Amino acid sequence: MAYYQGNLALDEKKRPQRRKVVPQTQKKTTKQQTYPSRKQQPRVSTIPTKVKLTRLACVALIAIVSVLVMWRYTQLYQTSMSIKDTQQKIKALQSEASTLRQQVEILQSPERLQQKALELGFSQSLSKTATDTGNKKTGKPAKQGTAIKP
Repeated sequence: MAYYQGNLALDEKKRPQRRKVVPQTQKKTTKQQTYPSRKQQPRVSTIPTKVKLTRLACVALIAIVSVLVMWRYTQLYQTSMSIKDTQQKIKALQSEASTLRQQVEILQSPERLQQKALELGFSQSLSKTATDTGNKKTGKPAKQGTAIKP
C-alpha cells in the first residue's frame, strides 16, 4: 500500500531492501581483501581559494560597472530634464518678447504719439514749421533749450 494519511512507513519504495546472501564459494586472496561496506558519505568538493577569489573579484567588478552605468544614465536623465526646462523657459521668454514688441509698436505709432502730444498740450504749429523750413532730418532729437529758426 502506498502513502496513506501521512504515514511514510507504509511507502513501499522507502522500505529497506533485504540483503541477498551470496554463497562464498570463492576463496579470497590476500590481494583482494574486502573491507566491510561503509556507508558512502557524499563527497564534499571544495573550491580552491584562488578560484573563489577570482569569482568574487568578477562579481565585484560586475557590480561596480553596473553602478557606474546606472550613475551615468542618471546624469544623462538629469541633463535632459534641465535641457527641457531651459527650452520651456526660452519659449516663455520669446512669447513675452513678442508681446512686448507688439506693445512697443503700438506705443510708437504716429497717431498715438500725436494724440498724446495734444493731450499734454503741445501744438501742431511747431512741428509744421520745422518741416517747412527745409532742415535736414538727422534722426536725432533736438536739444532742449534750442529754438528752431524759421
